[in-house]
Amino acid sequence: MAVIVLLRLRGDNAGHRQELQRLLAAEQSLFGADSVRAALTRFHLGMVRALDGDPVGDADIQAAGQIVERHRAWQELATMRQQWALLLAQRGDPALALPVIDAALQALARLEDPAAAMHAGLQRARARLYLAQGQLAQALRAAGEAVQMADLSADTDEQRRSLTTAMRVAIAAADRSAGAVWWAALQRLPGDAQDPDLAELARQWQALEHRP
Repeated sequence: MAVIVLLRLRGDNAGHRQELQRLLAAEQSLFGADSVRAALTRFHLGMVRALDGDPVGDADIQAAGQIVERHRAWQELATMRQQWALLLAQRGDPALALPVIDAALQALARLEDPAAAMHAGLQRARARLYLAQGQLAQALRAAGEAVQMADLSADTDEQRRSLTTAMRVAIAAADRSAGAVWWAALQRLPGDAQDPDLAELARQWQALEHRP
């Protein structure tokens, strides 16, 4: 797998796909086409294909997920669905991304570990997708979930990302109440006061606060 990662880092997409295809064939021969191990490689191959714009990639991803789900390998399934959901969200296709995010959250719910950071990331993606569609109430709920899960993770970076997303939603929704709570929480986190993104967020928030 180290060779495959190196090829990807070098930008050798064709080489990366070929190595994954060879690995998949070997794993299917050794462990069976319906094994979790082969399914994970098929998923990675599908992701590479999808990133390259190959429509076969989505079929690989879905087939791999079905195999892993049959084996009840919930951690692997949650990770796969999370990665696919974020890829779809990055494409800006809410009709496809939102159901996959919901499926990823269902897989996370089966884990003994709450996987709070993964949960927060998925809720941030949901919030952004809803915001892009102008569904402000749904975006606010998802942003609130992201903030709560980020707090559970006790990860400062997750908290900052979630609060930043939440503030953008609050500003778009002109929700001063939620914005005041989230802005205060964001201000309490350590960070770079000269961060241009934070400065722009502060400007937008102040404009909303002073709006009649």
